[in-house]
Amino acid sequence: MINYCRGDIEDAATLIKDCYHGAYDSKADFVQDFLEQTGETMTIPENFSSYIDYQKMARDWFMTDFFSLDVDGQVHVFSNQ
Repeated sequence: MINYCRGDIEDAATLIKDCYHGAYDSKADFVQDFLEQTGETMTIPENFSSYIDYQKMARDWFMTDFFSLDVDGQVHVFSNQ
């Protein structure tokens, strides 16, 4: 985390406080959990839910809106500021 913030401890602390979403087994797990927690999946009919490709969604989301750090087999997710 400190390396990501170019050694600035205050920036690292702010990033953790304001942008940290938690640890997940994968980026796709984060996307699925995020959509479920925000209620976004409620607009998708149940019979179509198996067609959602969370891997591809994660690829897109992590290009622009989120970044992650892999630590001890977990993906720690942060919002881009």
